[in-house]
Amino acid sequence: MAYRKSKRKQQNHLIGAMHAHIESMEDRVLLAGELGYLEALKDGVGGVDGVNFVTATDTSPDGKHVYSVGGVNNISSGNEDDNAIAVFSRDSTTGQLTYLQSLFDDDDTNNPGTADGLLSGRDVKVSPDGKHVYTAGNSDDAVGIFSRDASTGLLTYVSAVFDGIGTDGLNGATSIALSPDGTSLYVAGRDDDAVAVFSRNSTTGALTFVQSVFNNVGGVTGLDRILSVKVSPDGKHVYTAAGGNRNFTGSDAIGVFERNQSTGVLTFVDSYFEGDAQGEDTISGLDDLTDLVLSPDGSFLYAASHGYPQGSPDPWIAIFTRNDLTGELTWTSVANTFDLPASFPTYSDPDETSLVLSQDGAFMYATIGGQVVRMARDAGTGNLTYDSAFVGLDNLAHLYAGYDKISIDPSGRHLYVPDKATDSIIVLTTDLDFGDAPDPNYATLRANNGARHVAVGPILGASRDIDLDGQVSDDEDGNDDEDGLVNPTGDLNLVRGVAPSIDVQVSNTYGEDATLFGWIDYNGDGIFDNATEQASVVVANGTVDGVVTLEFPKVPADAVLGQTAARFRISTDYAFLQSPSPIGAASDGEVEDYTATIRSTGVLLFDPGTGRWRMGTSDGSSFLWTNGPKWNPTAGWTTFTGDYNGDGLTDGIGINNQNAVFFARNNGDGTMSTVSAGSFSSLEMFQHIMVGDFDGDGRDDLIVQQATNNTTPLPGSWFVKAWNGSAFTTSFFGRWEAADWVG
Repeated sequence: MAYRKSKRKQQNHLIGAMHAHIESMEDRVLLAGELGYLEALKDGVGGVDGVNFVTATDTSPDGKHVYSVGGVNNISSGNEDDNAIAVFSRDSTTGQLTYLQSLFDDDDTNNPGTADGLLSGRDVKVSPDGKHVYTAGNSDDAVGIFSRDASTGLLTYVSAVFDGIGTDGLNGATSIALSPDGTSLYVAGRDDDAVAVFSRNSTTGALTFVQSVFNNVGGVTGLDRILSVKVSPDGKHVYTAAGGNRNFTGSDAIGVFERNQSTGVLTFVDSYFEGDAQGEDTISGLDDLTDLVLSPDGSFLYAASHGYPQGSPDPWIAIFTRNDLTGELTWTSVANTFDLPASFPTYSDPDETSLVLSQDGAFMYATIGGQVVRMARDAGTGNLTYDSAFVGLDNLAHLYAGYDKISIDPSGRHLYVPDKATDSIIVLTTDLDFGDAPDPNYATLRANNGARHVAVGPILGASRDIDLDGQVSDDEDGNDDEDGLVNPTGDLNLVRGVAPSIDVQVSNTYGEDATLFGWIDYNGDGIFDNATEQASVVVANGTVDGVVTLEFPKVPADAVLGQTAARFRISTDYAFLQSPSPIGAASDGEVEDYTATIRSTGVLLFDPGTGRWRMGTSDGSSFLWTNGPKWNPTAGWTTFTGDYNGDGLTDGIGINNQNAVFFARNNGDGTMSTVSAGSFSSLEMFQHIMVGDFDGDGRDDLIVQQATNNTTPLPGSWFVKAWNGSAFTTSFFGRWEAADWVG
């Protein structure tokens, strides 16, 4: 914004530069806000493999690669999906993924590989140093170990550790956590109701079994059907989430363990159950507990329940403060699905909720069925406020199979969502494009609900320009590469009484029609008015580098002269299109801000000595003279000014000594051009040359009386030159005696 501004399986196959975009606009809904759909990569499309029944993703610490696991070994039906780990390179600018590699478990029926620890993959984690990748094989009861090439991101299978072979607690391995220093690895064994503890060799990636803690053993409680394990950011404590679902019972509790930072050994501290009393409060939000996450500063812990639909009696995300010395938790509040907007889709029994926080802690992302919800987080209170959502419909494919363990890139700009219902990884973006008009005169900053778009979908100009929050301007320096307006200098030089027509270059290949809106602040009050200062035009899907025209209302006669602001927004966002606004968020598109100048209607002068027309306009503080067309100064001109074509602008007209008539047209952009209006007979002489609206059409005309008798018309005949909407015509206008008239 310039404010002037059936697939064939192959083991370990490598395929590069392949993107598979699979979801149409009909298959997704973007609820207005700051979360946008970027792409989806589907198993078996464009060479992508290993993501059938994908359940978890993780992003490398350097942000260069994304890893996913999935699969299910359904013995009762004989059905088996990909039991594999897939590798993708990540574009650090756009967040888009390119498929690189997949490695399959040796027990995979369709495509047995040489790797292990991948059967029914339920979690994947990259080590903090980026050297290794670890997987939780739920049906393998194992952890898979892979070395990672830091440059290419490609993986090499190293080994796996299995339950019962010198280890314990890995039965039903479902969640992995590494300590911040990378020396310890913790695994939630769902079917063992246990946490398995390993030390990690940072050179080889090898894991050495250290300990297991089991539910109801040694005083430990709260681990029945454990689903998630996390390490605090300071490495002092380990937290667990255990809960039931529609088919199984569980503890519905959070477990707290003190961690020996040298050995990784865990000591049980306490557990917190749904319905426990804490002082005057009763803990809620842990019913059917599925996941938890800690804030980056370690001050808060968030625990997510099963994720029931809007309007259900059960809360959703419990919020606790954390004592960083003891690890103990204090329940403070709960965010529930009642807080979602009324338009939010619901499912009868959605899948487990997964949580992830941006690295700065500003936003929480949570899955609920086939939906990702974004919530703003108050760093002081820890409270969550609904912000926006992505909803994948897919013909209700997510009714019983929602999104699982999502991940976010280190910059916090892109989300990678495993969608087992469609065998896809969905990429969402939080990149925002802001306006850059002066704030607070015009709402630009996020703090003032300024205009902002998630940087996907339709664009203005040849390329997407992204201005950041706070990048405001107060002059015509152009903060970036604003290129939407075809002729900003001419089109934004506005004149009172004239309706601006502004050409805008646009592209829209996002799957459905977009609308382009424009606003110009005519009265200079710092508010873009929808009723009197707005124009709009539909931009059809499939438009590439097209030019559309915004037809604005006339600039009022009392418009404030001088510089003002113009804003242009394009989007397909349904909520935005229903209630278009110059402020607020849109889930796709772009916004650009420019400076416009409003001038008076202008004064025209003709210099007979030079034959030059000159135009003078005022912007309220100065008078600007502009040279217009030049006519032959020796032709004996008689000139007048007036509005001859009815556009509200002052033009010039003249007749020379050869009776030729020319029109000096005011183009409304500070320029003039010459248009021939034809001639009267060069054999006659004409007198009483006048201008006025002689035919009553609201446009000025030029009238002359014939004085001589060299051709058929008699002396005293009147002739009129008048504009017919596209050109000048000559017509007979009656006859008077050609003598003794004064006029």
